[in-house]
Amino acid sequence: MILEKLKKTPSDLILLIIAAIGIIILLVINMLVFQPLAELAYFYGILDFEFAWTKDQILIIF
Repeated sequence: MILEKLKKTPSDLILLIIAAIGIIILLVINMLVFQPLAELAYFYGILDFEFAWTKDQILIIF
């Protein structure tokens, strides 16, 4: 049976489908959770400070 075969060695197609589903899940989580959080943040975070390479950018943050 095909189930017995998949228990021993999953085919490349099955692994590709699982990887594609995983990537889709990550993209959906990113769009539904992290994108609205980024829009709600009105303050500067640590990454804004890390990438502020000029004096003017640092003065905007502080």
